[in-house]
Amino acid sequence: MAETATGQVRAVAALALAGVLWGTSDVASKVALESISPLMLTALRFGAALLILWPLAWRGPLPLASAGRCFLLGLVGVAGAYLLQNTGLERTSAVNASLLQAAGPVLVVAGAALFLRESLDRCRIAGTLLALAGVTAITLRGQEGLSQLGGGELYILGSAACFAAFVLIGRQLFRDHDIIPVLTLALTWALLIVTPLAVVDVVNQGFAPPPPGTVALVLYLGVGCSALTYFLWGYALRYFEAGQAAVFDNIVPVVGVVAASLLLREKPAAGAVLGGVLVVGGAWLVSRPRPLAGRPLAPAAGAPAQGRAGGAAAMPWRQPERAPAPLLGGAPAPWRAHHADRIMSDGGWRSNWQEDTSP
Repeated sequence: MAETATGQVRAVAALALAGVLWGTSDVASKVALESISPLMLTALRFGAALLILWPLAWRGPLPLASAGRCFLLGLVGVAGAYLLQNTGLERTSAVNASLLQAAGPVLVVAGAALFLRESLDRCRIAGTLLALAGVTAITLRGQEGLSQLGGGELYILGSAACFAAFVLIGRQLFRDHDIIPVLTLALTWALLIVTPLAVVDVVNQGFAPPPPGTVALVLYLGVGCSALTYFLWGYALRYFEAGQAAVFDNIVPVVGVVAASLLLREKPAAGAVLGGVLVVGGAWLVSRPRPLAGRPLAPAAGAPAQGRAGGAAAMPWRQPERAPAPLLGGAPAPWRAHHADRIMSDGGWRSNWQEDTSP
């Protein structure tokens, strides 16, 4: 229990750091796109990330049994997310892109309710509608009110949807396998997908060596905003449900708007500010933690499940769940356990771990 609590505290810190790093990603990408194309930036970013991940991946077994899901993770959650993000940043401001990132938690919670059977109550539905209103205020823009559909913003929304797919696909992958090998395989697939497109782009438009400042930004985006942030999210998804982890993605628009205002001197329009407030407010309603009051704790391992009247019927909200695999392979991690009992209650949950005390 103590090891699990410590792991959850670390998971909170991991998500907070990932939110700060991803909050600066739009600004760094916007500056880098002044020197290189979106396709080339995407390919170089993945290459920089894999320079860190490949040497580490050999410490644990590659998840070949889940190669199909790793391919899907790389195709949608990595390649799709960054191709759409970089393409959208060519057509809209970093401020608008950062504000629209707040749609990510809403999409994660909605997808988790559909595909992972996480709860979706009235509060979350209201938050989804509020966030959609905010997205509309940002994406529909024109000289005389909300009349013209912004193409760049649609690309950013597509990127947010791909990130939601990354969370939903990775929710089980990161619990079943070591984090580093899964990320390495997914990013390798993503690089293989993007590289031919980048080569065609170079043939059609040519390629000039980027200046040193752009090279530094690519390294920051690849190592800090890709390899490290994906690892932090993979770690956090071992301890939290997808909808719970998504609440920390609300850090991204806050950091992004501040960074764009300070570094790029971008000023969000009044409609964008209003839309951003609605999106962040809706995301908070959707992904805020729910209390567990009124629910009994799960019985210890091996004990019969008791109903309200002391009967033997299993509680309907109890679902068994496997303990996380080690981070890098080898000896079991200290939080490794035989099994966990999870209590579901209006979107909230708690895990009671039975530690492995066998010799």
